[in-house]
Amino acid sequence: ISEKEVLLELERQDAERVKAGIPKIHNVSPSSFIAAGLEVEDEQRQVRAQIELKKARTTAQEIDIAALRRKLGRNVARLRVLQQTYTPASIVALNARDVPEGENMENEPLFLPSALSAAQRSTEPLAGLAVMEDMLRDAQCEGALEDLRRLLTVKSRLLTYKQTEARHQGMNTRARSIVNRNEVKIRLHSEKYQNAWEAKRRLCGGDPGLVGWPLLMREDIQCMEDAAEVERQADRRSTQAARRRAREEQLRGIGELLPLTEEEQTRERAEAERGGESVRQVSWIWAGAGAGCGKEDLEDGGWGFLPKEEC
Repeated sequence: ISEKEVLLELERQDAERVKAGIPKIHNVSPSSFIAAGLEVEDEQRQVRAQIELKKARTTAQEIDIAALRRKLGRNVARLRVLQQTYTPASIVALNARDVPEGENMENEPLFLPSALSAAQRSTEPLAGLAVMEDMLRDAQCEGALEDLRRLLTVKSRLLTYKQTEARHQGMNTRARSIVNRNEVKIRLHSEKYQNAWEAKRRLCGGDPGLVGWPLLMREDIQCMEDAAEVERQADRRSTQAARRRAREEQLRGIGELLPLTEEEQTRERAEAERGGESVRQVSWIWAGAGAGCGKEDLEDGGWGFLPKEEC
């Protein structure tokens, strides 16, 4: 279920409460308030991504960071006004924090309901707002994973092209720009998933087992490998290791290698028992995935551009 679908359901519930005669405390509905907070959080991530691209100097477009920060600042200010009505504890926490020197708007904490204490979230309207945020964070986890799979598919195709079609060619400026943009997008959606996961962890009392989604680690963010190929790689490595050990034992038998110490023998046995366990496996993010990439992704990060431009 998408964020948009969850938001539509929450708006329907807001309308039902109004019909039931429950008075509104603001013209902006509770669900719209939470959605606004998540939009500002997403804008913060976008600004950080644009700053990273600008530093890398891999885009032909001129990125006006100051303008992006001004726009973000206006949206944060509007959120703060809504927080004064819905979550005044957020304003108290904001005013009480020690602001790091030189902190920019894209790094300023927003203090959404998930960032407040369980005690603060135990009474209305915060209790209801926390439930809404939890529902939207679920949708964020699902959506971020879908986007992550799509972008990793683009990355895999780019790598395949380079290995098969342009093995001995240097990467031209446009190609390098597209690869770097895709990498930034991968980090962007990884961060979105991780932010949503951490918010859900706090909302369920800090217990990771209650989140309902796996924790995304850096090593999980990898292109999908064919499971059969992974198994073949494990078999090959195991066979190669067995041959190496047999050859070394033969050399020790004729005195060309020193005998193994007790510690080395223990390590050798452990390595033999592990077999292919240390071989990189398909990441959990691909479990049950039917991810693909559309025409827009291929135009922005795929094929046709590569042969057209000289280095």
